[in-house]
Amino acid sequence: MTGGLNEGVPELTSGSVVCTVAEGTYHFGVAALCNSLHRQGFRGQVWVGWRGPLPEWATAADGAGPWKELVVDDEFSVRFVAMDGSRHLANCKPAFFRRVLDELAPEATALFYFDSDVVVRGRWEFFEEWITHGIALLQDVWDPAMLPSHIFKKRWKAHATRLGYQCRDVAGYYNSGFVGLRREDARFVEVWEDIVASIPSVGGDLHAIKLADPNHLFYKMDQDALNVAVLAANIEIATGSREMMEIFPWSAVIAHAIDFKKPWKRNYLLDAAQGFPPGRPHLAYWQNVDGPIRAYSRGKLAMKRVEVGMARVIGRAHHRSLYY
Repeated sequence: MTGGLNEGVPELTSGSVVCTVAEGTYHFGVAALCNSLHRQGFRGQVWVGWRGPLPEWATAADGAGPWKELVVDDEFSVRFVAMDGSRHLANCKPAFFRRVLDELAPEATALFYFDSDVVVRGRWEFFEEWITHGIALLQDVWDPAMLPSHIFKKRWKAHATRLGYQCRDVAGYYNSGFVGLRREDARFVEVWEDIVASIPSVGGDLHAIKLADPNHLFYKMDQDALNVAVLAANIEIATGSREMMEIFPWSAVIAHAIDFKKPWKRNYLLDAAQGFPPGRPHLAYWQNVDGPIRAYSRGKLAMKRVEVGMARVIGRAHHRSLYY
């Protein structure tokens, strides 16, 4: 599961930077995300909006400025930025995105955001080309082809109109776990941030990642706000389908561990016994935690890989998951 994963992948040093947000055990996801970026040819800085003490694998990070930097190699580093406040970190995405562009990396020509439970599967040069066609977005698994006539779209347009925006019609519903754009398209981030800031005015709670009422205007909080921004910003978008997140029938772009517990928390044998073996996003995670950043001891990693392998064997005889 280790050798040759990045064999033949060109290293690409460009003006782009990457960012994510995380806290607690999500540092295991950050490590895999960073490793996958490195393996797929990205060279540059990964900015991590972080709460709490740094993970053990980042104890060598240092710096006296607004961030602490872990140098992975001469062309790749991870920069941890302390996140203030009690708002759920998912609802901090556009604000941190904008801070990276405006303050932390003003020289960056482009910025990509990945959730910290994402593993990058496509070569980095593909992502660089993608954003030349518009803001890079991926369809969500929930109603990916949502029509402009959908009642939620009409309600979102009415809300954005009250905020002073003139909206367009766009089909689709997009996942907030991945966004990429050029600096000249940064107004999209400002609109997204403005929409998020308006959520409390309609009864939303920015301390939550999701609300109890599935018919609330912003039930999925930052993700719904992202989809409002798509309507309100009037900036060209370049979209991908849900299988580009390794959702059936699969495509090697990113692997997003949406289903079940996160890979670093999941009991694979128990799930496999119930008919749910590890799917492709989880397999991709365990393929990307062995370096150059090591979040596990060699013994722990070997044990987890044995567990994953056994769960796959069980799954060949007994499974109910479409993502097997």
